[in-house]
Amino acid sequence: MPKRTRETSNDVVDVLVIESDPEEDNNSKDNDVIFVEEVSTSNTSTSRPPKQTSTAAIPPKKKQQTGTTPRRNPILSCPLSKPNKECSRCKTDDTVNQKTLHCHCGSKIKLRKGRLEAAEDHWKSRACKDRTERIEANKVLSSWVTVTKVKKTIDMPCSGLTDESWKRPRSKYTIANCIEHSPMPYHGAKRWVICQELFGTTQEIQLSADQKKRLHNTLEANAVWKIRRHGEQASIHSAQCTNKVECHAGTLHPMCDKCEELKKMRQSNTYQEF
Repeated sequence: MPKRTRETSNDVVDVLVIESDPEEDNNSKDNDVIFVEEVSTSNTSTSRPPKQTSTAAIPPKKKQQTGTTPRRNPILSCPLSKPNKECSRCKTDDTVNQKTLHCHCGSKIKLRKGRLEAAEDHWKSRACKDRTERIEANKVLSSWVTVTKVKKTIDMPCSGLTDESWKRPRSKYTIANCIEHSPMPYHGAKRWVICQELFGTTQEIQLSADQKKRLHNTLEANAVWKIRRHGEQASIHSAQCTNKVECHAGTLHPMCDKCEELKKMRQSNTYQEF
């Protein structure tokens, strides 16, 4: 068994030749030769350094949190919805297996597992589009109309002029003092002028009982304001007081327009008796 050597540029190859014995196998026509090569590296070849493995601890990967994907609000896709304001006419009802959308056109759409395909197909339909166009047209027309809520009113008795209903911080006398010390309930007409016109004299002491009664009736007919004495609820009223005022239930001192005019007469120095 001869051993042959082959040299390459960097390696030395030892070839071992194995020949079969012809006597053992007479039937074989050719001798089989087996080559076994043994490769040995030369000293001049460069050796590669072993790979260095890092001993630093590798942080474990964070597990991704699994959860249900938030479902989109179907009302935001409504044609009447705006970017910052959803349609106020559409409503949704949630059940265990499905969600029902009550469209602004009056239709009910079942959303299987919260999917929006059925709602989007409905909004594209001709019936829903016609209803949507009518709603938008009504909005344009209603924008010109201003709705004012009127509070409920009731009839309340006129309170007249009192120290509570008419604050006069600069006044010399109070209304209560005027009511207490006034000799007559009717005021506004000049007594001496009427007495002179009726009886030719300004001296009331010279009048008879019938003449005094006639004078009082004339003063009452020409009075501008009068005093009402009803116990503790004493007040000054206009001679044309309506007695009732239509106002809100929470009004503290209801007053008719005729009694309000007495304030202007007092401020314009028309009457200085109170």
